[in-house]
Amino acid sequence: MYMSFSPSVITFLISVLFGMIFGLIWNINLVIKKNSLKKSSKNLVIFLDIIFCIIVSILTISFFFKYTYSGFRIFVLIGELIGFTLYFCTIEKFLTIIINFTVKLIFGVYKNIIKGFLISLINFLTNNLKNIIIFIFKNKIFKSNLKSLISKKQVIKKLDRLNELKKLKR
Repeated sequence: MYMSFSPSVITFLISVLFGMIFGLIWNINLVIKKNSLKKSSKNLVIFLDIIFCIIVSILTISFFFKYTYSGFRIFVLIGELIGFTLYFCTIEKFLTIIINFTVKLIFGVYKNIIKGFLISLINFLTNNLKNIIIFIFKNKIFKSNLKSLISKKQVIKKLDRLNELKKLKR
């Protein structure tokens, strides 16, 4: 037996799926806020909320263009709201654990990489500072840069004098 759905029903079901995706994005947003903000930063919370709204708006507008041929259909927004609610009533708790673990892993690895890089850079600079200074003065890098600065200043002065002379001739 062949069963067909009208395009409106298919569009509604796709909008429910979009709503669930919006719920997932909101959940990721919440987990990032909780893990990255030990002391609540109001500006970062506002920034993340604005980014979420922009993403949802762009996806909803593109949905309208693709599936409803640029027509505004209220059932699409209702479907997104139902999908958002379904997400939080069904799989939100399970996915929050996975997202939380992933975000902590990413922030932990990122933090350790940055700390390791900065510590090694500081150790390198403190251990080799004498050699770096000797290299700079031995190879006359510093002196040649000073000479080029002086010569540039002299050129600029000469150009200024020429401009003044041209103005006087007029």
